[in-house]
Amino acid sequence: MRLSGMKRFRHSLIALLAMTVSCSCLASIDDEDIAKFNKDYAEIQELISSGQLREAADGALAAAPLAEVVFNTDPENLANYYYLVAQLQATQPWSGMAREAVPIAERAVEMMSSLHGDVSGEALRARSYMLRILTFAMRGAENRESIASTLRVQTNKALKLVKDVETAAAADLYLALSGSAQTISKAKKYSDSASEIFASVHGAKSKEAIQAKVASARFLKREKQIRELTSILDSLDQEKNLLLLKAGIHQKLAVLHVLGGEEETSMRHNIAASEAFELLGQAKAIVASEYLPIVKANPKYPRKAQTRGIEGYVILEYQVDESGRAIDPKVIEAKPRGTFDKAAIEAAKLYRYLPKIKDGQPVAVGGVKTRITFEMAD
Repeated sequence: MRLSGMKRFRHSLIALLAMTVSCSCLASIDDEDIAKFNKDYAEIQELISSGQLREAADGALAAAPLAEVVFNTDPENLANYYYLVAQLQATQPWSGMAREAVPIAERAVEMMSSLHGDVSGEALRARSYMLRILTFAMRGAENRESIASTLRVQTNKALKLVKDVETAAAADLYLALSGSAQTISKAKKYSDSASEIFASVHGAKSKEAIQAKVASARFLKREKQIRELTSILDSLDQEKNLLLLKAGIHQKLAVLHVLGGEEETSMRHNIAASEAFELLGQAKAIVASEYLPIVKANPKYPRKAQTRGIEGYVILEYQVDESGRAIDPKVIEAKPRGTFDKAAIEAAKLYRYLPKIKDGQPVAVGGVKTRITFEMAD
């Protein structure tokens, strides 16, 4: 019997789709389990292929217990499946499933290290995914100290392993270390290390090296960040194959300039980014539910509600105009009604959005909603 699965994973999610495996040791495994796993895995592949990574990540995590049954005598493919779960979960910072994924990510590291060696590409990338998942798990976790302790231990292990390694997988690990670092100076140091290694492996003008430089720039103060990103952008003027990367840099610069009140400069970068996405066929339809602010003002807690210990929320709907400001917010839901309405409306009026671009011009977007929560500090 053949089982649709994984022979060897590569770094790219898209590469996962072409992999199949032949399992010859399935005599002791229930046919229904095999059929169910085949069905689940085919659905995961389809979700990845269609770009629905959140759903694929959740599905892969849910199917992990069944994978353990099906691959109970096949450690290589079980390791590959754990690797897939970790890889997908590492792309989902807000999924809420990070804590559940941590044990599987840890097993992926252990098994890949055992199968391929501690500093193999498979093991180092599995370790990168684990660090990212641990970082995500810190958000809103009840036992933050336990997760933080695990993260510190794994960070120290990663630093020792990668110290003298100069491979693309090592550079990926440095980027993961940058994301989990506790100080800005360490985060920038790790990003710089990633950029240097990528430049050595792929070349200074490679997509990987430039992306790492862009990642490193985010740890600079706003004005220095603008200068660094502008310098990177200028160096890419003749690099037509890096159009998507240039679009991303334009978008970052648009945000940085609007935060500094430089709206005309921001708009130029915003339009440049939009035009690049259109050339690449990646321009997205304007969807109000996916429109998120780049600046959110903290609402002022009403004194009476604070004194009485009242908590609640307000859901507002409004139009975002051509300059990226929320216009005429209206309450569409509130609990308790009337308690936090005014504070929520005043906060929303201070929100800033990156204006949406259509046919080279900024356009207003109606039906934008936001939920503002009022909770007492612990």
